[in-house]
Parts: sequence; structure tokens; C-alpha cells
Amino acid sequence: MPKSAFIRVRELRQVFEPLSDSNFEAIIARLAPLYEDLRIELSGIAEDSIAALDVFDVRYRRIYFLRKSLSTLSEFAEAIRQLESCPEFGLVASKFTPEINTYWVRASAFFNRNEHPLKLVRNDIGGHFGLEAARFASQHLHPDAVDGIEMSEPFTKQGRVLLRFSGEVVATAMLRHVWGLNREHQIRRLLKVARIGYRHATRCVHCIVFCYLWDKLGR
Repeated sequence: MPKSAFIRVRELRQVFEPLSDSNFEAIIARLAPLYEDLRIELSGIAEDSIAALDVFDVRYRRIYFLRKSLSTLSEFAEAIRQLESCPEFGLVASKFTPEINTYWVRASAFFNRNEHPLKLVRNDIGGHFGLEAARFASQHLHPDAVDGIEMSEPFTKQGRVLLRFSGEVVATAMLRHVWGLNREHQIRRLLKVARIGYRHATRCVHCIVFCYLWDKLGR
């Protein structure tokens, strides 16, 4: 049987207002959608099959969610750094038990160490696919890369065009700032960062909820 869930609700204005000069409340609010985005993105990587998305290659779907998760982790790392610089964070941290403090310190160290490399990847391909990323990819495609286009009934209601080579373009640009022995090794390293990052993000959120937000939502 599933364990019992504890729920608290409150008018959200009473939780996040008034906004302090340090933006502490806004940063706490920012963590929420970033955390939920990460949950969805990591699920999108892990699923063996998502029929509506795996039209021509499951790898493209996984790379898509990997791109998004790395971008989200970059923003999460920024938010943790900003949060720790707020004077109000000292009061939250004072409520950490030794175990919670260990979780936070390890997570903070991970995000501090990875914020810059994550930002490099995000700037290339995290949001939209920019010109610089496309320029790099078009000049560094692997000599053995072979792919193309699938087209059926063009210019009809049932028409479909699949740009199958897009996965190769994205993968090439995504790995621009990633060290590795080969492409598979580079992608495995990014996947490891995404999974470890999600674990640390989860622990950061648990720390904030347990030592701050739970009480803010009432007793």
C-alpha cells in the first residue's frame, strides 16, 4: 500500500508576498517549476517508448529531453547560488539538521562546480537552436554520419516530412563543450550529469520544503 501523503494548502500570496529586496521569495518560487520541469525531462529520457514522440527515432526524443534537462539544471544551479546569497537563507539554513546540511552542502557543491559547463551547453542548444550552434554543427559533422529525409504525400492534409538528419545536427552541436573519448562517451557523461543533478535538485527542494515552505503553508 502507498504511504500516506501529507497536504497543506494556503493562499499563495501569503506564501510569496511581500517580496524582499533580495528576491528571496521569488527565487524560492522559481525553484518550483524548475524542479517539476526536471522531473518531466528525466522521465522523457528514461521511458523506453513514447509513441507520439518516437516518430522516427527514440534517440532524438531522448536527446531532446537531455538538452532540456541540462538547460533546466543550468537555471537551477543559478537559482541555488542566488538563494545562498540572500540574507534570509541564513535563517532557513539554521534549521538544517546535520543530515539535511550534508545533503545541502553536497548539492550546492555539485551545482557550483557544474554551473559554468552547464551554461555553455545551455547557450548552444538549451532553448532554441541558435545560429552559432548550427554553424558549429554544419562544420563538424562526423564523416560517417549518413541520414536524410522521409517524405510522404507532400502538400496534402495527410502529408508528412521527417527531417531525420536533424538528430545528427543536434547531437554534434550539443557535444561542442563536452569532453569524451567518443560521442557515446560524451552523451553518457551528459546523462550522468543530468541524473546526478536531478538527485541533488530533489534534495535541495526537500531541504527548502522541510525547513521553510512547509511552515509557510500553515500548521
